[in-house]
Amino acid sequence: MKFKSFVLIAFAVTFSSCNTLKPVTSDFSLIRTTTSVDINTYGKGKILIYNGAAELHTHDNTAAINIWINDRPLGHLKAYEYLVLNLMPDTYEIKVKHKDVVNFESTHKVVIDMETSVINVRPSMGSNRIDITNVLPQNFWDYSNVLR
Repeated sequence: MKFKSFVLIAFAVTFSSCNTLKPVTSDFSLIRTTTSVDINTYGKGKILIYNGAAELHTHDNTAAINIWINDRPLGHLKAYEYLVLNLMPDTYEIKVKHKDVVNFESTHKVVIDMETSVINVRPSMGSNRIDITNVLPQNFWDYSNVLR
């Protein structure tokens, strides 16, 4: 009986507390892309940012993230979404927020140079991660631009 009660409480907490994150609207001029992305045309200020959420986050709505750059809202990315913008070389403060049982918010200093072309932003177990990869994920055909 105790086990059934524990499972029921755990189930209720998991699915009632993982409410979706309220999206923020971008304050940046985002770039619409075609169905194919040629990574060779990126860099020199043209940056692709994608939500590289792991499978663990994609099953329960915790993969959605909100992103701000220097306190300006960049936008909302769900799992398997990306956006493209012009971001000139400089050091930026990027804030990322995702909601799991509680809100996880983190701030990162990111140095963008002329070679920066692809950035992976993703929720992690207790925070968020940002990695400049300069390569598209292997399953990029599954991704869609937020400007569909």
